[in-house]
Amino acid sequence: MNKSDVTKTISADSLRESLTQIADSQWRKNKSYADYARDEKSQRRDYQMVNVWEVRGNLEISVPGVVFANGSKWLARAIDSLKDFKVPDCELIPVPPGGVQIRALVPK
Repeated sequence: MNKSDVTKTISADSLRESLTQIADSQWRKNKSYADYARDEKSQRRDYQMVNVWEVRGNLEISVPGVVFANGSKWLARAIDSLKDFKVPDCELIPVPPGGVQIRALVPK
């Protein structure tokens, strides 16, 4: 089958028939879909949740917020991105996926 042969639109009848075959009866309720659509429109940051980045490379200085756990160093903060975290005299370099390198700035 070619990619061009794949249907890109699902008819209401096909969707209805497919949903009746799902064993979990909760998935067949329209309310579940309506709740999902509504909730997606009201997304907001949960400030009790903490973002975590694995510290990669050698960390030659002590950095507040860096903890050692499960054999790795971790930077954990209730912030949206690394841009929101400042370490005096240091540069934070994102290392995808989910990592950060903390490099001390060289004095001029």
